[in-house]
Amino acid sequence: LSIRGNNLLDLAYSSNDLRHRFIASVGYTLNWADVVGDAGRTIGKTSINLFLQAQNQDRLSFTIRGDMNGDGVQNNDLMFVPADPSQISFNNLTIGTRSFDAAAQWTALDAYIKSNSYLDSRRGQYTERNGFLRDILTRLDLSLTHEVMLDLGKQTGVQFRLDVFNVLNVLDRSLGVAQIANMTNPLQYNGVTSDGRPRYILAGTSVSSTGNLSLLPVLRGGNAVADVWQMQFGIRVTFN
Repeated sequence: LSIRGNNLLDLAYSSNDLRHRFIASVGYTLNWADVVGDAGRTIGKTSINLFLQAQNQDRLSFTIRGDMNGDGVQNNDLMFVPADPSQISFNNLTIGTRSFDAAAQWTALDAYIKSNSYLDSRRGQYTERNGFLRDILTRLDLSLTHEVMLDLGKQTGVQFRLDVFNVLNVLDRSLGVAQIANMTNPLQYNGVTSDGRPRYILAGTSVSSTGNLSLLPVLRGGNAVADVWQMQFGIRVTFN
């Protein structure tokens, strides 16, 4: 990803830069014999363990659709973020039977830029490769086990285990959900002006019921299995 072509790359963030990561694990085991004496030996031991991980999600780049800088590679040109309508030129955009002029497209693009703090901070500048660092994602897992020893001719241990993954999602469906890149290339290169300035049309657009033009949001909530809470139950038998 570049501005002037792949032979003139600017210093940029690594794709592997996770930036911040916090991991914590805590556990507690209760031996019932320590609580109720000898009678507790038949009850066994109960353990609870929590594992927390909080880290930034990966980095994203904002690009332009097409090959604006003429390096022969499509969709790898970093996006210029206009500060105002004077810094961008639009061709008319046709969606179905409707046509949207430069003013309508600028209104949609401006709202898209304002919705993302990184883009808003880059007005009047090009975006950087991997410049946008997504927010911290926090997930908490819980493990609850209970183990008893049985005398079946030889000592036999039976462990019952309950695991709940992404516990925070149980409490609030919006927690523990990853952010997925929804659209990071809202501009389609569409020729040049008479003085050589690039012209664009918006991409990834929709028309509201009121007839206003809008762009897809930068991010959306994830819909993978890891984005919702899960529970599993297991039994383990050990022989001594």
